[in-house]
Amino acid sequence: NVYLTSFIQVGFAIPDAFVVGYALDYNEYFRDLDHVCVISVCRR
Repeated sequence: NVYLTSFIQVGFAIPDAFVVGYALDYNEYFRDLDHVCVISVCRR
């Protein structure tokens, strides 16, 4: 028997930063965002 396997690798390039959103969270915050964001260390 010969099995044919195919797969798709999916990914994206991101900066070397702390990212959240789209199921990536920080202390259970920001998980429900529909996009990926970089957390800024600046305070306003």
